[in-house]
Amino acid sequence: MATRSAQIQPPASEYPPLATGVAALLFLYVGTFFLQAGSRVDILGAIRFEFLVAASLLALAMLQMTRHKYPPSGLSGYLFFYIFVVVIQVPFSVDFDRSYEIFVNRFLKFAAMALIIATFCVSPRAIKIFIAAFLLSCFKMGQEGLLGNLTGSMVWESQGIMRLHGSTGMYRHPNSYAGMAIGTLPFIYYLFPLVNKYIKVFLIVLLVFSINIILFSGSRTAYVGVFGLLLFMFWGNRYRMRFVLAAAVIAAIAIPKIPEQYIGRFESIFTGEEAEGRSSEARLQILSDSIAIFAENPLGVGVAAFPAARFEKFGKRPDTHNLYMEVATNLGIQGLIAFGLLLMKISILFYRQIRSFSSQLSAMSAALARDGKEAPPEFEKHYADLEFMKAICMATSGYLLVRLVLGLFGHDLYEIYWWVIIGLLYALHRANVVSQVKTNELVSNLKTKAEATSS
Repeated sequence: MATRSAQIQPPASEYPPLATGVAALLFLYVGTFFLQAGSRVDILGAIRFEFLVAASLLALAMLQMTRHKYPPSGLSGYLFFYIFVVVIQVPFSVDFDRSYEIFVNRFLKFAAMALIIATFCVSPRAIKIFIAAFLLSCFKMGQEGLLGNLTGSMVWESQGIMRLHGSTGMYRHPNSYAGMAIGTLPFIYYLFPLVNKYIKVFLIVLLVFSINIILFSGSRTAYVGVFGLLLFMFWGNRYRMRFVLAAAVIAAIAIPKIPEQYIGRFESIFTGEEAEGRSSEARLQILSDSIAIFAENPLGVGVAAFPAARFEKFGKRPDTHNLYMEVATNLGIQGLIAFGLLLMKISILFYRQIRSFSSQLSAMSAALARDGKEAPPEFEKHYADLEFMKAICMATSGYLLVRLVLGLFGHDLYEIYWWVIIGLLYALHRANVVSQVKTNELVSNLKTKAEATSS
């Protein structure tokens, strides 16, 4: 019987190719998923188009996994532990039907997205295809938001202010819609310096769309999320004073133009005074009920079963409105441990990937400086690929931070965000296995040529 080390092939210096047909399916699947094409186009919903594309990609993924083996990333053990904890919380749930529905229609469905990303997006080209499909989908939803805001067709009163709502079920609620928009910001920020002028224009327009959604959603959750993301960007910026000055100038120009009702909405985060309704008070009551239910059920009440448990005890159904209490009440102490360890490992691995890409970029820059000549085309291309993958690492780390901050005010445990992050982490790790070999070869070749020329 072959050992595990024998099964893992030595890393190649070229990324696994992505067939044009598979690339098209990947792009189509991501766009169809995020735009919820089945609910927009009746015929696509009727034939379950998204499912058919996903099933095709999963079948191809099974074949792909038999052809390419990669050194372990160190994430799988943590991920399988978390999945195991979720699985056992289905049969023991206080609301089995609800738990089973969420597990099959959300948990497994979204986990398939991670598997598809991890299997096929293992090269800079493939990662670009995924990111393009994701950002184009957000662009379309952002365009709808701007038009809906201008015409008033997607704006109606909620909690005393006019709030912008999404056009699809996944992002219908203003908080979810704003969360989608915030998720674009780290990708815009980190990709902008690397792309050509045409893509820069695209990113600027996407930024305008996203700001429109965040502001006019009236989501206090989103406002806090933006603040957290700005701190992350500040922490990772080499030119911090420039960053602060730019932020101050933008704020000075933009804030006076913001309608008073949204200024008041932001201020209510600190004052608790709301134009209408008592959502802050309701959230505090939910938090109190969550703590009580967790204290009585330290091993959890089951996947997505908190509303049923709360109704039985307190006669109220609204969910936790807090990611961490959702984990605690649904999955119990073991869930808190599993989810916490998974997040910790994901953060550590992103940090290591960023350091690895930075180290490779430094090695290539140093080799080029020693050579003193113009970089060969292959050298330049690989350098650009490394910059891109480092940017995606930084952007996805920012995306993770956004979700963790938004989790203070939203129950998003069974959403797609975590699986996109996990899929991209696996993909970047696998691409980095190849990129390190490629970097070493290119640096060595440049050194050999320089020595031959000097002799």
